[in-house]
Amino acid sequence: MKPIGIIAALAAAILGLPVVVLLFFIGGSPPLDCETGQGPGTVAGVPDSAAGFDKEQLTNAAEIIRAGAAEGLGSRDQTIGIMTAIGESTLRVLDYGDGVGPDSRGLFQQRSNGAWGTYEDRMNPFTSATNFFKILKTVKDRESLEPTMVAHRVQRNANPQHYARHWNQAQEVFTVLTNKAPTAPTAAVAGATSVRYQLGAVKPHVGAAAESLGRMFGLKTIGGWRAGDTYDYEGHPAGLALDLMIDTSAQGTQMADYARTNAAALGIKYLIWNQTIWSVARDAEGWRPMADRGSISANHKDHVHASFNPEAGSGTLPDGAAPQPAGCENAVSQPALPAVPGEWVSPGAGPLTSPYGSRKHPITGVYKLHSGTDLAGGGCNAPIYAAKSGVVISAGKASGYGHLITIDHGGGVQSRYAHMYAAGIMVTPGQQVASGQQIARVGSDGYSTGCHIHFEIKINGSFTDPYTYLAAQSLTLR
Repeated sequence: MKPIGIIAALAAAILGLPVVVLLFFIGGSPPLDCETGQGPGTVAGVPDSAAGFDKEQLTNAAEIIRAGAAEGLGSRDQTIGIMTAIGESTLRVLDYGDGVGPDSRGLFQQRSNGAWGTYEDRMNPFTSATNFFKILKTVKDRESLEPTMVAHRVQRNANPQHYARHWNQAQEVFTVLTNKAPTAPTAAVAGATSVRYQLGAVKPHVGAAAESLGRMFGLKTIGGWRAGDTYDYEGHPAGLALDLMIDTSAQGTQMADYARTNAAALGIKYLIWNQTIWSVARDAEGWRPMADRGSISANHKDHVHASFNPEAGSGTLPDGAAPQPAGCENAVSQPALPAVPGEWVSPGAGPLTSPYGSRKHPITGVYKLHSGTDLAGGGCNAPIYAAKSGVVISAGKASGYGHLITIDHGGGVQSRYAHMYAAGIMVTPGQQVASGQQIARVGSDGYSTGCHIHFEIKINGSFTDPYTYLAAQSLTLR
């Protein structure tokens, strides 16, 4: 985290807040959340595990929610706080920093420059979250910004999109802790919930559409219900929208066109794909361009968004295999598309546990080159992300690596990810992936002493230090 100069000007106000006031807010009645009519700081209970986190992590998230409520902030801001802490510390109170900020501490990795209080303040979940929200409240027009940009303007991370990948998980944590939405489908929608996908409380015809489109196009992941959508409160929060995650641009175009053709049968209101939008109401205009929202995911280049009418479609849902584009009916497979531009992102959660360079191997005892950088990764089965857009050229068993994924980014640059188990690999050779797309789950296969990410960069076939290389691309591994 990179603190900004103006924060120092606010430090006195932050640090001067009496402890008794904080305690009053914790035990008092914070203002109602206008989105729901509920008290935004009300934590219904902390389960032993949820959303990939354990009880300790969820307890810290609950403190973030309470701190946000004490500052008079609603559910969206509280969820941004959770998202930021996931990105900084995986919701743990860390008593160490990193190469960029060796003095960073706590849930938000706050620096010891006086702007964030004492060491004790930074190590206290409620106090550190309070100080985070104090600065967040000064972010101009934050309601219209992407959540990751709000977090960035507080934290000043080198990569403004660093937190975006954690938004959906943060929403899930918030929902679990506050009971602001069903954690499982209600009886009214249970019959429509897809057997293949975890959609949450979507409407029956939306669940049926997910099942049909997912089966036809071989989709691995479909997003459904979630809270607090900035752009469309009648979409995901109402159970009337799907995010259909694609493997290639060709697949996205094919599915978007198919959904448009069958919009009446599926009950679709409008579609967003590849930074364009089509709607039933303006069908004659075709696909209309949209403004740049700043990232591949926000511009809908890694998924097709479908919003649905409140009522079911007018026809029978299609079944069978996905239609082949004209001229491709007999093709066995489609060639991989060239990589699309994208920012470098961290392949997974930190901290950095073993740097690139010569060392004594922890398994064999041989002194040799450690050809990559090890990241803690967030624990077994945590997500591993593509560090940049590109084409998967290998994904499988690889001796001491356990299992290895190699992505070619063009220009002689490749990234490699190791120690996943076979079941943890989520991509196949020839598949195009987007920057920040999940490609695997953290494992400990091969010559490994525990679950972590072994991450490598090769330039024209030769290993190079990932930390140094990415620092030159304005990204710090930590």
